[in-house]
Amino acid sequence: MARLRPGDAATLRMLAGLANNLNQLVRLAHREGLLSVQGKCRQALDQINHTLQQLGNDDRKGDGR
Repeated sequence: MARLRPGDAATLRMLAGLANNLNQLVRLAHREGLLSVQGKCRQALDQINHTLQQLGNDDRKGDGR
């Protein structure tokens, strides 16, 4: 398994924070109704997807590891 790059740890912390935010949005949707938080959920999902794409951009493939 490849080692994490220095920026990967920060990216993983950000992803954990985004997952926490998504969990809070789901709880809010249960209290107030899904339509009231639909835009916020979409925004959080877009941020998570972007972060995962950044993490998946592995430029170490050609360095022999």
